[in-house]
Amino acid sequence: MGKRRYFNPVAISFIALAYIISGIALGGVLRNALPKQSLSGDAKDIVQLGTGLVGTVAVLVLGLLIALTKSSHDTQSMQVRQSVLACGLGRLMRRTGLP
Repeated sequence: MGKRRYFNPVAISFIALAYIISGIALGGVLRNALPKQSLSGDAKDIVQLGTGLVGTVAVLVLGLLIALTKSSHDTQSMQVRQSVLACGLGRLMRRTGLP
């Protein structure tokens, strides 16, 4: 198997922070550039619904990511246990002289 490449969590955090700050800045610029009718109550409701949808999808993706990670951890843990058991069984067979 090839060597896996892992990203630095601190670098990923700073990249995410940069995206968040740039989104805030872009929102501030667009708020001043949009006509006043675009800032009506209906438009704000649509934005709130869209934000709720994005938040819900983000939570769903994080839940799936956590489930996948747990499944992978459980599989590797079981393989380690089986290896330790097989190693112990082999050692016991050598001590008793069994083939």
